[in-house]
Amino acid sequence: MTLTCLIVEDEPMARKLLTQYVEKITGVKLLAALASPLAALDFLKDNDPDVLFLDVQMPEITGIGLLKILQKKPIVVLTTAYSEYAIEGYELDVTDYLLKPITFERFLKCVEKIRQTKERSLPHPAAPTIIVHPARIPFREGRHQIRTRKLGGCTLHRRHERLRPDSHPEQKNYHPAKPQETDGNAALR
Repeated sequence: MTLTCLIVEDEPMARKLLTQYVEKITGVKLLAALASPLAALDFLKDNDPDVLFLDVQMPEITGIGLLKILQKKPIVVLTTAYSEYAIEGYELDVTDYLLKPITFERFLKCVEKIRQTKERSLPHPAAPTIIVHPARIPFREGRHQIRTRKLGGCTLHRRHERLRPDSHPEQKNYHPAKPQETDGNAALR
């Protein structure tokens, strides 16, 4: 899964550092690195990045102000030198908060957190559901008496044993097949 990202950072050195970090990581694609939150607003009208790395202290609009304006928010990571914005950032549902100077190790940890967040938001394919009528499930009555039911074209005896088609324990020619090795999920084959 490739993550697309947008960097909004007014400090040229910080913007360059974040750009270098993104370029070092496989599976993360930089869409743009912008110096202005107003430029970011225009960019976000036509683009839909997965992640927004957003500085807090910027001219024109703060990163917090930009977050409040956005209708559709990507995963947001605040990047700032000021820890006092952390509470307000988390109230706005940011995924992470990177304090400057940002180390590459901390940036990697942030990207891993983003990937986990993104994976949780993706729909998972539903596990196959097998519906069996209760009357077709074999069960034991007492110590030696076994009651079996038809299930999928053959009669069952015990959980991991497959019997010949249409055989039944009460028939004289009843001979159970040898138990088969199963993976626990093997239903009737």
